[in-house]
Amino acid sequence: MRDKPKNLRNVVLVIGVLAVAIVVLGLGTMGCIERFFIYLPAKYPEGYWDTKGLDFPVEDVYFQTADGVKLHGFFSPYPGAGTTLLMFHGNAGNITHRLDKLRILRELEINLFIIDYRGYGRSEGSPTEQGLYQDSEAAYRYLLTREDVTPARIYIYGHSLGAAVAIYLADQGQGAGVIAEAGFSSLLDAAASIYPWLPAKYLTKERYDSLGRVPHLKAPILIIYPDKDEIIPPSQSEKLYQAAAEPKEFLVVKGADHNNTYLAGGEEYLQKIKNFLYRPGAASTGKPQF
Repeated sequence: MRDKPKNLRNVVLVIGVLAVAIVVLGLGTMGCIERFFIYLPAKYPEGYWDTKGLDFPVEDVYFQTADGVKLHGFFSPYPGAGTTLLMFHGNAGNITHRLDKLRILRELEINLFIIDYRGYGRSEGSPTEQGLYQDSEAAYRYLLTREDVTPARIYIYGHSLGAAVAIYLADQGQGAGVIAEAGFSSLLDAAASIYPWLPAKYLTKERYDSLGRVPHLKAPILIIYPDKDEIIPPSQSEKLYQAAAEPKEFLVVKGADHNNTYLAGGEEYLQKIKNFLYRPGAASTGKPQF
């Protein structure tokens, strides 16, 4: 689930101390634990915000959620593209830490739109599960306002925590398809793997239950996972694949860890995504259902 495993491990001891304190003292600080345990945002100006020096175009985009939170994202247009990939990143950092991934995915010759959740980067607010779901809906609605985006050719992509957000949005009937990379079956399953010594289910109300959603998806799903994931066991992606409704596809990236699937996968990774994006008959209504 983590995009910055070193940061993750650095806070393990702190989380353990806080968890014990809460259990022993009976403090009602669940929200604080969630912020330490799930969300590791990098707020502006941390990151690499000077996009003028990039070798591909990036537009700063601001848009608003239904509950009034102002969000920020990068839109990278590709000339004449008929397909757009709406991207949700993992739980750490911000969108500037994904510029290398954008550069590689541009080889697919598609539009790319990656957003920062509330509380990340230049986005306002504080992250919560329901808040991130609203962020995904707002991002999708924004894409529908652009003349250079074909609504029926919007695909949804998520990495790690972002995979859960992407699956949620697809479960709302949106997108021509969804790509879940290095995802987890549920937050509680992920927590049990990362912190087996913590009673995670008592320390957070967040669930991100992807396993409960994938059987109901109407759009096709592509599940990508690294076989050397040091954060989320590959078995959780396998559970998602087994539970997902047809049509479904998967790709196991040999030798990849949680954060370098797009690098380790090379041409096979890009070709698999390209084939999925342009599979026969792929389309969506493009009409928000929320």
